[in-house]
Amino acid sequence: MIPGSKSPAHIQDNFDLFDFSLTAWEMAQISIMDKNVRYYTSTPELLQRYAAMVPPVDEQK
Repeated sequence: MIPGSKSPAHIQDNFDLFDFSLTAWEMAQISIMDKNVRYYTSTPELLQRYAAMVPPVDEQK
């Protein structure tokens, strides 16, 4: 799940994504960034390229 996480406790800690809350001010700051702009549009050509992609995982060891 997370590269480098080996112990079950560490992996479980990585699952705990919702152990915080945002204030109303923080939520307002985040909403300011929402420009309703689509930054990525999938196409059949892009999907084909992704399907053929082979990441160099052996080089990352």
